[in-house]
Amino acid sequence: MGLPDLPGEIVYDILSRLPVKSLCRFKSVSKPWLALITDPKFVKSHLHHQSTNDDDVNQKLIICSAASPSIYSVDYRAPDHTVTELKSPCKSKSRVSVMGSFDGVVLLYIDDDELCLWNPSTRMYQKLSPSPECPDCQYKNMTYGLGYDSVSDDFKVVRAVVSPSTKDPTPVYVFTSKLSSWKRIEDLGSSSLCYAPTGTVMDGAPHWVVSFYCDMYSTCGIACFDATEEKFK
Repeated sequence: MGLPDLPGEIVYDILSRLPVKSLCRFKSVSKPWLALITDPKFVKSHLHHQSTNDDDVNQKLIICSAASPSIYSVDYRAPDHTVTELKSPCKSKSRVSVMGSFDGVVLLYIDDDELCLWNPSTRMYQKLSPSPECPDCQYKNMTYGLGYDSVSDDFKVVRAVVSPSTKDPTPVYVFTSKLSSWKRIEDLGSSSLCYAPTGTVMDGAPHWVVSFYCDMYSTCGIACFDATEEKFK
């Protein structure tokens, strides 16, 4: 005797409580389950449920080795701090750097040349198209940040050209995941990002320390990139 069909809302609730690895396997159960598990509304509901789980069983650290292109996951809540090597979505010859993460999505910088958005749990990834050429950037540093636009439900990558002088403009470019394209936005004005390879992400917005002139004196502050309005604040 087979099990009775469960109401759709009960199936939804049960699946939303399962770990990502189980959901990836259950995609092959049936077409309705595949459609449900891949539905953007279900993905957001599952993410919200997992992020509010008091046990924090799904929160792990992602680290890279400076001497190799390897990527590792560290379960810092496990008694033995379990370390697992992850399969990188892109081939690397020398090294991989983590430039930011938010809601399970990681921004990777591969061989100082290629950018990639990657979800280690679902193993889905998106290679970013080559960023726009900047003729004046050859001898300047680049910094990157990962932001999340909650209005359009889209991840965005910001690239800024760090100048050593607050008198020089700071060119800023933004990559939109849904459009898969770059565009240049308004420069950072009369301030300069204090160089760091990447901004620190908090609440979906990358933050940097900035220096600027105020009443003939140089001072420092913090600037964050608003992914929805696509500007620094």
